[in-house]
Amino acid sequence: MNAITSAKTLAVLVTNVYRHFQGSLIQVIKIVEDTNTNEKLVLYSAITTPGDWQVLPISQFLDSVESEGNRVPRFAITDIRIGTVGGLLLGSR
Repeated sequence: MNAITSAKTLAVLVTNVYRHFQGSLIQVIKIVEDTNTNEKLVLYSAITTPGDWQVLPISQFLDSVESEGNRVPRFAITDIRIGTVGGLLLGSR
């Protein structure tokens, strides 16, 4: 197992909210594994649409992309933490 998929890295991913390079905030739901390839995948959802789940290989999730002529993280960590109260999604800093 390499550094990208270490247990510590996976735990950090799941406990944070990220900003997609195009601006939307996403919450990591869980790290899952492709049963055919054993590849680690990030299951995530935009905060504005919590039931609309998406999946991306962890290597792509942590990769950088070209945006307006600059290399930027695909998903940048934020200081926002998510919790629920009575089924409502709440954010805090």
